[in-house]
Amino acid sequence: MKLSKVLCLFLAAAVLGPQPSLARQRPLGPPKGADVDRIVRSDRESPNIAPTHQGWCGDGRFYYTVHTRRIDKRRRDADWSIVSQNTKPFAGLPNGRELNHLGDCDIDPVTGLLYLPVEKLARGTGNPPMYEQIAVYRTSYLSFVRSIDISGIGAHGAGGVAVDPAADTLWLIAGGSRTSIFRLRLSSGAALPPVNIPAGFRQFQGVAVGPDGLLYLAGESGRGRSRKVVGVFERNGAVRKVLQLPIDHTIEGLGFDSNGQLGVLDNLSGKNDPSIVRFFTLPGR
Repeated sequence: MKLSKVLCLFLAAAVLGPQPSLARQRPLGPPKGADVDRIVRSDRESPNIAPTHQGWCGDGRFYYTVHTRRIDKRRRDADWSIVSQNTKPFAGLPNGRELNHLGDCDIDPVTGLLYLPVEKLARGTGNPPMYEQIAVYRTSYLSFVRSIDISGIGAHGAGGVAVDPAADTLWLIAGGSRTSIFRLRLSSGAALPPVNIPAGFRQFQGVAVGPDGLLYLAGESGRGRSRKVVGVFERNGAVRKVLQLPIDHTIEGLGFDSNGQLGVLDNLSGKNDPSIVRFFTLPGR
C-alpha cells in the first residue's frame, strides 16, 4: 500500500507538472530591486500618550497628536504635556454631525496650518467611508479654518496626509489602495493625477515628506507576521529604498521631528493599548 501511494503521487506530479508557488502569485516583500536597509532606533521616545490612535506631527515648537475624535497640542517636554485640545474637531465642517474619524496629520511649514483627513466610517464591513475631506486647523488654538472635499478622487479611507510646499502638493494615503498615492494642489485644493508606486506594500499607515524631499510611506510587506517597513520614494513614484522598522506592533502615524529624525507612532496592538512615538535615525545621518 505504501509503495502504491508513492507511485500515485509521483504520477500525479508528472502529469500536473510544477505548480506556481504562492510567492509567485502575490508580492511578499518590497519591490524587486529595491535596496533594503534597517534604520537605527534612537534613545528618544514619547511617554505613553494614549489614547492617541491616529497620528502625530511637530512644528519644532510643539507636538500635535490625533486620536479618532480629538486633536491634542503638546509641549516638547519629557511628559509631552497637553497645552490645548480640540474635542469637537468636526464642528464647522460640511456634514460635521455625520463625521466620526480623523487620520494622521501634518503641518505646512510655510503657513503653520495643520492638515488631516476626516470622514464618516460606516459600521459593518464593505461599507465605504462617506463625506471624505481634508480639514485645516490653526495650530494656535486648534480652531477649524476650512476643508477640502476629496470624496471624488478615489482616496477612500484616507488615513494620512503629508504637506509638500516645495512641490505645491498635498499627498494622501488611502486604505483602499496599495499601488497609488493621491495628490492635491496645496495652493488650490485641486485634484492631481495619483502617482503609482510599485507593488509589494500594503496597509499604508503613514506618509511624510523627509528633509531630503523624498516621500516616506509606512506600511507592511510580506504575509502572515508582516514586516513593518517604510518605503522611500521619489515624487514620481520611483522607489529609492526600503527601511525595515524594528517594530512588531501597529504603525499608526509617521512624521519627521525638527532634528530630522523619523518618528513612528507605535500603537502596540490596538486603540486602547499604550501609544508611543518612537524615533529613528535615518541611514547616513
